[in-house]
Amino acid sequence: PDKIRNALLVISIESNQRILWWRASPGFTEYQTVGKWTPIYFSERFPKKLLNHKKLILKVYIWNKEHENFYIDRFRVRILSGNPVLYGLYERI
Repeated sequence: PDKIRNALLVISIESNQRILWWRASPGFTEYQTVGKWTPIYFSERFPKKLLNHKKLILKVYIWNKEHENFYIDRFRVRILSGNPVLYGLYERI
C-alpha cells in the first residue's frame, strides 16, 4: 500500500464499560514515506481526575475506518512516569 489516508491511532481509558477519556491522532497518516517503514508516535498526558476511578482499562488501537490495507511491523505501548520539570509548569513539584 502506498499511503494510509484515514486510519487513526486511538488511546482510550474506560471503567465499568464506560469511556472516560478518548483521544485520536489524525497525524498518524501525515508522516508516511511511500515505500518505507515510518515510525509513528503519539504521546498523551492523562488527566489526574481519572485516578479517582477503579479498575481502569487502557486501550490503544488503530481505527481503520475506511478498511484500508496497510502493514504494521511493530506496535508498542509504553507508559512513562511524569516529567517533574514539565508538570511543574502546571502542578506543584
